[in-house]
Amino acid sequence: MASTWEIVSSAFGLLLFLAVVYISILIARSISSQETSTKSSLQSKGITYSNGRLKVQTDRAPLSREEYIASTQRAFEKGAKTFALHPDAFRTGPSQSSGDNGVNGEKKAFQRTKKLA
Repeated sequence: MASTWEIVSSAFGLLLFLAVVYISILIARSISSQETSTKSSLQSKGITYSNGRLKVQTDRAPLSREEYIASTQRAFEKGAKTFALHPDAFRTGPSQSSGDNGVNGEKKAFQRTKKLA
């Protein structure tokens, strides 16, 4: 026959296990209800999420041709200003400040020795 201590410790272990399972179920239900409320809240704003895809519905009309061209022109103008403000940042070719063209004027780059037929 089992002693009193063995029965109490087994019951305590069983209760502890059942408590962990019960708390896990409560957490899962809470997450599920939050997900449902978030989806319904977003759906009321025109955002639908289903099967891993996000769909955003807007009430804004698409851009006209003139608006598209004006927007593209503004983007080019902004880029031109950036180029003008930072001319050294967009320079191509060897920089003037680096003196690593090689020792005694030799180039360190790969040079082809054979001509291709």
